[in-house]
Amino acid sequence: MKRLFVEKPIFLLLVVFVLYIATYITHATMLKQTVYGDGAYYFSWLHTIFFDHDMNFSNEYVQFNLTQPFAPNGLPINKYAIGPSILWAPFYLFTHAVFHQNGYTFPYQFIVGLSTVLYVIVGFVLLYRLLCTYTKPPLAVCVTLLIALATNLLFYGAIDTVNSHGLSFFVATLFLTFLLQKQSFSIGIALGFLALIRPQDGIYALILLPYIKVKNIFPILLGFILVFGYQLPVWYVFTGNPFVSPYFAGGETYTLLTPHIFQVLFSLENGLFVYTPLCIIAGLGYIFSWKKYTKYKWVSLLVLLVSIYLVSSWSSWNQGASYSGRMFVGLLPLLAFPLASVINKVTTKIVTPEMLYLIFVLPLGAINGLLIFYFLLTHH
Repeated sequence: MKRLFVEKPIFLLLVVFVLYIATYITHATMLKQTVYGDGAYYFSWLHTIFFDHDMNFSNEYVQFNLTQPFAPNGLPINKYAIGPSILWAPFYLFTHAVFHQNGYTFPYQFIVGLSTVLYVIVGFVLLYRLLCTYTKPPLAVCVTLLIALATNLLFYGAIDTVNSHGLSFFVATLFLTFLLQKQSFSIGIALGFLALIRPQDGIYALILLPYIKVKNIFPILLGFILVFGYQLPVWYVFTGNPFVSPYFAGGETYTLLTPHIFQVLFSLENGLFVYTPLCIIAGLGYIFSWKKYTKYKWVSLLVLLVSIYLVSSWSSWNQGASYSGRMFVGLLPLLAFPLASVINKVTTKIVTPEMLYLIFVLPLGAINGLLIFYFLLTHH
């Protein structure tokens, strides 16, 4: 049985799936809600579209005790992107078909949060399959477990799920899957969803630099526009310009000459490297060879560095009540490949799969779990 458990990675992945679902159910039932913080703004899109059939968030903001500035047309602004609500919509509508309530109650909140968990689980399957094209299955499952258990994805994929970050992870793995399969139109679709969920994740377009050829440009652009095009009329309603985000209209901006790089990475409050040291280990992977994906090595590093710079330059660089650097969750699939390179380099033929889990997964996962528990105790 032990041999079967180790050699068949599906069993280890199933353990993670059960852990994520169980963690989500436990947290949600204890709180009796899953919608709070920024998630209330994302969730409000569902109610205003499917119940009110408008873009007036007055009643949703009263329901969740939210405040936002008003647009020139008199409507309260919702600056948060519509991408998450699109991915949640089938589950939300199914819940309404079953319960026929007002769209705010716990069943709606619970199912929407659970849908994010399910999307993240699909992301793990995709990530494992991607890693199997790069390295052997035992190492692929080890890296997948590390991403699942030793990063802030555990928090945003199993606890604070009515938010954008877990969905960003899922779509990023989908984007990389289509890229390695060279499906240009699907690449554009996935890139559109990345930007529709979190506009800053459009930076993933830089990874396409080694792939772009004249014949690929049109299908990629078509797929991107078909998806991201839904955001432009929303911006127009709130700002009067389809190419200006309400974030900027509300006074938030980039301070490119004064980035807070050190604080974003090393702050004791929510620094990425302090709370997710696995990212440091993964970063070391860029000094080793990447075998078949060498052409994507430096562009992926470019995406990571540009993302760090942009997050550090944003006026809300401290990311509010964030566990670790939540704005980087969507980049975790990129870090999986250099992480695999590091682990492959430091291990030898005498290191068994069991030892990989004992050396890497258990200690780093335990540290992450304790930090999450501490965060939950200190942030209400």
